[in-house]
Amino acid sequence: MTRASARRPHHLRDRTAAREGLVEFGVPVRLANSVSLLLPLLELTIAASLLPAATARTGGVLALGVLGVFTAAIGAALWRGERPHCNCFGH
Repeated sequence: MTRASARRPHHLRDRTAAREGLVEFGVPVRLANSVSLLLPLLELTIAASLLPAATARTGGVLALGVLGVFTAAIGAALWRGERPHCNCFGH
């Protein structure tokens, strides 16, 4: 692994696992490829928006919204009796 790839978020390094995890959570297969690229970019954008004071409030609201969507997706999967592999934190 190069130093540059070690710094990239896991979902950008292993998009196959990210796609598979998204499909397990119910994202349609035809959208999973796009979402597997856009989701980590959205997360990085939100993280960057939290740093400057001028955009921190907006970043916080967006982060809370994404957390809500993630929580709803996990809750829906558990409600259906599924245990999808989330691929969270590089696992």
